[in-house]
Amino acid sequence: MANLQKLNPTQQELYNYLEQQTGQVNFEVLQPFTTQEMGAVLHISRNTVSQYLNEFFKEGWMVKINTRPVYYFLRETLSRKFNVQTLDAEYEDLQFLQQDLNHGRRADSCFAGVIGYHLSLKSAVEKCRVAVEYPPTGLPLVLAGEKGTGKRLLAGKTWEYAKEKQVVPAESRFSELDCAMWGAAEPGGTGFAASFKRRLEAGTGSDFLYLHGFDQLESSVQAEAVRFLTAVLPELGAKYPRLIFGVQTVPPSLKNSVPVQAELLPLRSRSLLEKKRLIYRFLMQEEQRIGRRVQVTGQAYQMLMQYPYERNVGQLEQVIRTSCTNAYSRSRDGSICIGLPVLPDAVFESCLLLPEAGAQNHPLTLDDLREDCGFEKEHRLLEEIREQGRLYLQGSLECAGFCTRMVHQLEEYNNYILFQNKIADERIKGIEQGMLRISERIHELYGVGFPNSFILMLARWVYFGNVFDDALPEDSAEVQQLVTDLTEAVRRDAPYSFAVASDLLLMVQNTTDVHFSSIGILMISAFVEVLHRPGNKLPVQAFIICHGYATASSIADVCNKMLHKYLFNAIDMPYDVPVSEIVSQVKKILYFNENRDVLILVDLGSLENITELLDDLPNVNLGIINNVSTAMALSVGSHILDGMPLAEVLENAKNASQIRYKILEKARKEDVILFVSESGSNVAAKVSELFMHSLNHLNTKVNARFLCYDVQTYEQLRQSGHWNTCNVLFAASTMELGPADFPVVAVEDIITQRGLDKIKSGLSGYLTEEEFEHFKQNLVNQFSLENVVESLTILNASRVLSLVADMLEEMQRALGSHFQPKTVVGLNLHISCLIERLVKKEEIKSYRELERFCEEHRDFVALARRCFANIAEQYRINLPDSEIGYIYDYISHDYSDESPWKNEF
Repeated sequence: MANLQKLNPTQQELYNYLEQQTGQVNFEVLQPFTTQEMGAVLHISRNTVSQYLNEFFKEGWMVKINTRPVYYFLRETLSRKFNVQTLDAEYEDLQFLQQDLNHGRRADSCFAGVIGYHLSLKSAVEKCRVAVEYPPTGLPLVLAGEKGTGKRLLAGKTWEYAKEKQVVPAESRFSELDCAMWGAAEPGGTGFAASFKRRLEAGTGSDFLYLHGFDQLESSVQAEAVRFLTAVLPELGAKYPRLIFGVQTVPPSLKNSVPVQAELLPLRSRSLLEKKRLIYRFLMQEEQRIGRRVQVTGQAYQMLMQYPYERNVGQLEQVIRTSCTNAYSRSRDGSICIGLPVLPDAVFESCLLLPEAGAQNHPLTLDDLREDCGFEKEHRLLEEIREQGRLYLQGSLECAGFCTRMVHQLEEYNNYILFQNKIADERIKGIEQGMLRISERIHELYGVGFPNSFILMLARWVYFGNVFDDALPEDSAEVQQLVTDLTEAVRRDAPYSFAVASDLLLMVQNTTDVHFSSIGILMISAFVEVLHRPGNKLPVQAFIICHGYATASSIADVCNKMLHKYLFNAIDMPYDVPVSEIVSQVKKILYFNENRDVLILVDLGSLENITELLDDLPNVNLGIINNVSTAMALSVGSHILDGMPLAEVLENAKNASQIRYKILEKARKEDVILFVSESGSNVAAKVSELFMHSLNHLNTKVNARFLCYDVQTYEQLRQSGHWNTCNVLFAASTMELGPADFPVVAVEDIITQRGLDKIKSGLSGYLTEEEFEHFKQNLVNQFSLENVVESLTILNASRVLSLVADMLEEMQRALGSHFQPKTVVGLNLHISCLIERLVKKEEIKSYRELERFCEEHRDFVALARRCFANIAEQYRINLPDSEIGYIYDYISHDYSDESPWKNEF
């Protein structure tokens, strides 16, 4: 019971009001639970209401919902009304409170104890929820990850989640079976069934069954296990358990039979924030275990974060326990301190000391570490916005000054987000592309450009479900009112910038379903205002245009940061985009800015003549500089900021141009292995991972660098003679590479085991005959057609291969012949990548003598479209003539002579 005797009359009146309203709450009408309504009904100021509510909250009497507006309920009355024993003091959303009221606790409270559940493990946690809740009786679940990534922990949390959701009874059981105990299948295929049945009869039956190390079974036992668990087990009379498979890599037996598969990232791929929180948790557990205060030196703390833990989180926990054990034996004053001498030898020897680390080597307490792994950066940013916002609202600071100071603070936060809290999840690249497209649309509508770093930061907010707002709840009505007042002030004083920010975030919300609060609108409005306010117009408008994925963006972003001015607009030009499209984009930007000088910095080739295509722009003086570099752009930007006329900027750039070089000769060239893909370097990297997995279990280490490139970059490096500077053991490619001074193996040859002699020759300096045979068997397992296609495309590999198989079967039937096995595999890979390119609208638009090809091979073009029709309908895409040309090339290189179509080839 609340102690009401110490309340003054006004506080008593507010308490009685809350008790009455909470007792009749239906969550449809929420206005009575806001500070504004309470003040109006009780005839007291809103600030007074906020002050008293915060005092009630500190006493533990309130439940606060940190939405906008904030809602307050009386905790004791709410618990009594809904017959709930415990409630949190704060909720980030009303739905979480309602879940607690309906089910006794919040539905995801068990996962909240898992470090990274809303960061790198977010996707895995969502799949665990789906496996539990999918109607009518849930689904089996595969948890895949390296040893020590937390599969067993997440399996247990999934069981707890099922209990919280009342999917299984509170007294349900969770059992674990180590699959290593089963061994090989017994004669007659009854080994698993008999062994598992014995375990059920011995009392291992439960509502949840975790099968640890399932992928370590022989393939025949795996097949028997899946068959037994999905067909035989329900007939045994025992209660049918929910199944969770723990594997390091998903075996074929599970890939197509279990629909819900979650991947747990290795520790090296998780964010720095998660590593800090894991270190803090394990140190805190040791402090509680031994009953002594634990400290860690700055250098040791850095080493614990830097060490590449091969056994992941489990090894990190063991390293910390060993360090505490070593430190305990040296302690003399009732506390222990983990420094360099007590770290395990492997950790100490593998980490490099930073020169400046010694100056910051004072002992850190667990309180220091807790602060380090909290949201201090976000808290400081918000506090600075509050401080500057109050000055702005009081009239001591103009809108322009407020926006400038906010952007300065935000740029520091950007650096933290991008460089200190890195994300290894591949999905972030897709989100970045989405944010880039939205920024390009804003550029088209308003002529407003954003630095590349801001786009990357915005992508991370989306990735974490707008974790920025989650980390900074509005902790008082005063803060809520301040943000509201600032929003209205910026809307009034900078209406154009506010409109741009609002439109941008609306596009983000419609695309990703992630909502941004007033804080987000304020920050983006400030960016627009600082970058594009009228006083910022420069006499020369500068562009950087380069070939490549992000070359121009990278140069422009660095220069704009170093010059403290958004000076350069960046346009990245993919290799297959014609110059006319780039010209059209430049014209759109210049449409409202004609009366000025324009300077364009380009890299090479056809871009050097871009000014000839822009000569129809009136009242615009155009200048162009080729061979752009970061140093050149910085020099040019400095001259523009100094007010130098366009002609003088060009002349100075010409006079400053010079080449410097150094040569460093090495006695032995570095060994490298190349992976090349028509779909980009990221795809090539995924294929290389399959190859590296095949080497993982060998005793011999291959000391060669694995380099991954798209076809265009590979060809540019070849023409420049770059491959002469290293020793290329071999190259693996998804398409023909042309002449090379080293062995080139097609990926389809690896799949069909036809090109392994070249690989064997390349690795002969590292692997013995016996080791290569072992490696060859690993390749067979890793380089299945489905595995490779899954690496080459983000689309569902099984579905794509099924559609492509139907297409190729129809095409062979129409041609009256059969393709060679290598051709079939090659076409499967090529058409799978082709489908993804068309879905992403990144098709290859060029083909040699395309008009002549279409004229001479009309029948083949018509056949290809007819056979592709089902795929086109499924993915809502069209097959262009240029892509048909490349399909034709694949078939013509390896076609049977007996075909009646042989004259076509």
